Amino acid sequence: TRSVSIDEQGVLKVVVGDFSSQFDLTSPNTKIEQTGTPGSRNWRINILRRSMSPVAIDSRMVDSHLFLEALRQWRPDL
Repeated sequence: TRSVSIDEQGVLKVVVGDFSSQFDLTSPNTKIEQTGTPGSRNWRINILRRSMSPVAIDSRMVDSHLFLEALRQWRPDL
């Protein structure tokens, strides 16, 4: 099971199988980086976590254009 959503408070929720994480997009402490361009094979959003591997969101999980549009409501710099 794969699920990615952003609620009205700017909380990004990612579920992949038994793994579930939440990230506050309004916090400057939530570090996000984009690799590639939306629609390309190598497009990916990484949510960086201290002392842990990043959480990756790619085009297998979301429509890259729609997800980036939603993400930019909270992170216009992406």
